[in-house]
Amino acid sequence: MRRKKFLFAALAAVIIVILCAGTLSASTGVTNLKTVFKNIKIIADGMEVASTDAEPFMVGNRVFVPLRTISEALGAKVHWDSATSKVIINSDTSEVEALQQQLIEKQQRINELENQVSQLNARIADLEAQLQKKENEETSDLSDLEDELIDEFDELEGVVIDDISLDGDEENLEVEIEVDLGKYDDEWAELSDRDIEDWIEDLVQYIHDELDEDCYVEGTIIDVDSDDDLVKFEKDGEDGDLEVGFYDEDYR
Repeated sequence: MRRKKFLFAALAAVIIVILCAGTLSASTGVTNLKTVFKNIKIIADGMEVASTDAEPFMVGNRVFVPLRTISEALGAKVHWDSATSKVIINSDTSEVEALQQQLIEKQQRINELENQVSQLNARIADLEAQLQKKENEETSDLSDLEDELIDEFDELEGVVIDDISLDGDEENLEVEIEVDLGKYDDEWAELSDRDIEDWIEDLVQYIHDELDEDCYVEGTIIDVDSDDDLVKFEKDGEDGDLEVGFYDEDYR
């Protein structure tokens, strides 16, 4: 559309120059001109325009074209005011203005959506930061709890506990307890089921006291010498029943 307006303005300037130049003048009167018709074609924005008023012609080295044909090809309206002898040309911008308004509204909507996306991304980043902080705190809490458990439960009736590791969170926690029966085979053999159950009960109670009373705790006692599971246990919350299963068949 800008190209059309530019062409229209340029054409209008050329026509004005032609009308004001040479033997032609703005005054009224009749002038005889030698016209030459050469089947001149009118091309507007790359497309041929059929003349609806008169065929273009040449006078000297100037080309004269019908103003209405050119104006309408460029999207303008032409009106001849016979009372004042004026040619009135008005460009039709209503469609362009409507399209521009639509573009403005769409851009405003795009800006609103981009703002919403930006706010959502900020919220997601904030939640991720909070989650990471919580995970770090839980990891730190579990690390501290591991140290406390090893200090408090470093021995099971003569069987030294090699290590106690925790994995999970305050809702679900896995406990892995390591012993070395290559060193404490006889001491383990002397343990009764009650000895082991009481020790596990105390350990799980300590976890509930320090971490969360509703935590589901499950764990395993492993022989690091043979890599066998010796005992498995679980307890659902402080008020749940402790369930213990023995897998050390060589000792039970």
